[in-house]
Amino acid sequence: MHAQVRELLTNYGKIDVMWFDSLLGPPPEKMGSYELFKIIRELQPGILINNRLSLAGDFDTPEGYVGMYNTDRPWESCITIGTQWGWKLEDEVKPFKDCLRNLIYCAGGDGNLLLNVGPMPNGRIDPRQNEILKQMGAWLKEYGRTIYGTHGGPFVPTNWMASTCNEKTVYLHILDWPTDKITIPKFPAKIISHRLLTGGKAKLTQKNQLVTIEIAPKYRNQIDTILVLEMDQKVQGPINLPSNSLAFDKPATASNFYGGSNSAFDSAYAFDDNPLTRWATDNEIPECWLQVDLGKPTPVNFIRIVECGSGVGSFAIEFRTDEKADWKTVLTGSQLGTSYNAGFETAIARYVRLNIKKAYSPPTICEFQIFQK
Repeated sequence: MHAQVRELLTNYGKIDVMWFDSLLGPPPEKMGSYELFKIIRELQPGILINNRLSLAGDFDTPEGYVGMYNTDRPWESCITIGTQWGWKLEDEVKPFKDCLRNLIYCAGGDGNLLLNVGPMPNGRIDPRQNEILKQMGAWLKEYGRTIYGTHGGPFVPTNWMASTCNEKTVYLHILDWPTDKITIPKFPAKIISHRLLTGGKAKLTQKNQLVTIEIAPKYRNQIDTILVLEMDQKVQGPINLPSNSLAFDKPATASNFYGGSNSAFDSAYAFDDNPLTRWATDNEIPECWLQVDLGKPTPVNFIRIVECGSGVGSFAIEFRTDEKADWKTVLTGSQLGTSYNAGFETAIARYVRLNIKKAYSPPTICEFQIFQK
């Protein structure tokens, strides 16, 4: 491989990125990684090297999901536009909304998005994938200033909002509306002016240590409502936004975890107010459940679930007041997706469970939030 890398970096002009693909490779000594890094740096001094040669390299590469908010080290999520890296006949293509949200969440976490497209056998791009790319390009032509040349934050992304900033300008990407009035902590800087980049008017009220945002439904963009805030000074993050979910940080369990105990995909990650972490199951798990203990019998009447993808088919939301009581169903459905919000008649529950009765692919839940409204 050393000879091949030397040839690539010698005969083809300036190379910007060296992207290796070895997530779980042998130790760097066995791969000759130190010597290879030396060759690469000597031949292309300005090149960037990823973290997949058993060395840290210049940037991280979370695969298949949006990376964690991190302003200290560069990262780039690599995510497919379909269900796999190569092209497949009749493959399921991610909707424009999902692709765009992946981009916004990456930018809001101070990372990049590598959106993979696999060419067909004839070298062309699948027309369905091409249409998504055209929509992404059209959106960026209109609102690219909120992505390009910005930093992530100052707010840590939530399941309804991500933010980017450029010097004294903050862009709030409001992706969902948990309530009609959105409340965020007051900035350490003063808001000089505000405007809706996506059209319409917004009302901001600053009181005590809170800023309340009100935008009439007719001005809410179905995919991304962008509120621009001009500040009197640069705003530093990170600033965390609580969801006020009754399930936040409560004891959780599940029928299965990807990777077993002490997994990076433990059930607790579905209740941590962080849309960039998640509970996930092992492969080939068509039925499973995710449960939270609210600590005591509590009135509940609204849930919000953020799925990473669209693998969940038939499901039920169930509750019970104690460990000996029978489970009672308050909601059923056939699809969750990236933003599932539903109300139901008020129930008194200590334990609340998402019972997945059918899954088309391994279930992955970023957030499972419970409210009394």
